Formats: sequence, structure tokens, C-alpha cells
Amino acid sequence: MPSTPPHAEGRKGFRVHRIRGAILMRALIFVIISFAGMLFSVGVLIWQWRNAMLNFGPAALWHWITLPLSATLIFALLALISFTLYRHVRQLEIQVSKLGMTFQRGKRLDSINWQDVKQIWTSFERYGVFTFSWANKTEIQVMTEAGKNYKFNQSYEGIEELIEEIKHFVYPNLLENYRLAFNRGEPLTFGPLVLTSDGILKGRKALRWKDLGEIDLDGGSLNLQPFENSKGSRLSIQAHKVPNIDLCVQLINHLSPQT
Repeated sequence: MPSTPPHAEGRKGFRVHRIRGAILMRALIFVIISFAGMLFSVGVLIWQWRNAMLNFGPAALWHWITLPLSATLIFALLALISFTLYRHVRQLEIQVSKLGMTFQRGKRLDSINWQDVKQIWTSFERYGVFTFSWANKTEIQVMTEAGKNYKFNQSYEGIEELIEEIKHFVYPNLLENYRLAFNRGEPLTFGPLVLTSDGILKGRKALRWKDLGEIDLDGGSLNLQPFENSKGSRLSIQAHKVPNIDLCVQLINHLSPQT
């Protein structure tokens, strides 16, 4: 049975995330500057045209108007491009409902049904030195069963809330699928990490459940420490490389005999 499109629920059930106002304002400012530059260039062009015709005649016209004419054409092109982009960006929004989410991709309205989501990656990056920060990047990547990837970042208002909403609707279904697969004896793959009935694998490294000590998800990394004097390997991996990392940590805690 085909899945129901999220927009079939109606706008009343949607939570909307639009492009941030600061981004729209910067785009609008660029439009204004482009149009102002075009109008100024047109004024200079008219003045140069009139000056050349009155003082030098038609033979010298091209020499006097080449520069302002070129500037007018360039600013006109910039104005057209910036206005088109502004209109496009202004229409971008993500609509979230209990069935899924819809969003604009180019000129096409696309959608994701929660039941079709296979993996989620989240990334939180800070750019700065010590306590001083000049930029932050927050991103979520969603992959469906069909292999389609969608990325959303802090360009949208309330990106943190959007990430939590996606997890809220997607994780229960994924957790049940993981539980059923593990009960059938199948390994659970979370990117580079593989959970088996014996323990955790990362490449050639292995950490048995009975050797698993501390589980730490902090500072953007997932660290799995073996007990002291055990034969298990310490496993460490950057959090953004692990899909469905919250479920991964939840399952590790559940399967560890020490918890």
C-alpha cells in the first residue's frame, strides 16, 4: 500500500520552518543595491550621451557611453539574478506534520514520509578559538529507504526544533525495526559501528559486551571504553559519522550487561 503524502493531512496539522529573516534581509539588501546601481548607471549613461552629442557629435558617442552602458548592463543582470533568487528563497519553507515533511527543492515540492526514513545524521560544528566563536553550523541529513539524501541546516528558523521534531517522529519506528532485526540475529549497522550479539565492531577492532565499561557521548565524539585489564579495544568515533546516533547509544546502553 503506497504511503500517504504528508501534505494530504492539510495545513492545519503543519509546523512550518521558514528561511531565517537575516538571510532574507541580506538577499533583499543585495537586490536594492543592484537596482540602485542600475539606476545610477542609467543616469550617468544619459548624462554622458547628452554631453557627447552636444559637445563632440555622434562620432565620439561610443567612446563616452561605453563605460556607463557596460555598468548599466552588469547592474541590470545582477538586479535580475538577485531578485529572482530573493523570490525563490522567500518561498522556501519546511512543513512538518505527524505523517512526514514537505519542502521546496528548486521549482519542485518534495516530501518525505516518516515511515520511509532509514537513517539520520546530525552535525553541530563550532568555528572559533577557545571561548570565542564567530560561526556555528547545525545540520541534519535524512536518508530514505529509496537512497535519497536530504540536508537541512541553520538557514532555516528553528533548526534545533526541526531536528528534534524529525527524531520524535522517526525514531520510534526505527527502534522497533532495530529490535526485530536484532532478535532475528542480524547485526545492526550504524555507519562504521556494527552491533552484534557478541559486542561492538569498528573495522578490525572489537569490544565485547562483557568488556564494555564507560559509554561517553560528549564533545562531538562517541567513546566506548573497555574495563581496565580487559582485552577489549577502545572505540572512538566522531558523532556526526554515526547515523541514528541517539538510537545507537540507547541500544548500546540496553545491550550492555553493566547497565
